[in-house]
Amino acid sequence: MITIEINIKEDCDLEYVQARIALLGEYLNTKIPEILGEIGLSIEEDSKSDAPVKTGKLRASISSSVQDNQVTITCDVPYASIQEHKKHFMEDAAKAHKQELIDKIIEAIEDYFKELV
Repeated sequence: MITIEINIKEDCDLEYVQARIALLGEYLNTKIPEILGEIGLSIEEDSKSDAPVKTGKLRASISSSVQDNQVTITCDVPYASIQEHKKHFMEDAAKAHKQELIDKIIEAIEDYFKELV
């Protein structure tokens, strides 16, 4: 039989770990908007690809923006809501990237803590 013991107080720099945890929120406040920007552009591109085309104005009016830890996809033509209701090109694109957003946030957190290992 073999036994391995790890005493967190002796084997780890607990104060350093606690300090890193305390700074995680600050790190995420800068990282999450970056991630949202990337995902927003992906949703924007997919929405444009899937939008119905007659004149191209609908596709051209689709844009994304990030503010206050929120990404917003906008389609700024008067008939946008009618077309979205018919085809769901924006909603489907947003749903398609939901898991990617979660995965990227988890990856950012993992990367932040990699140096502790």
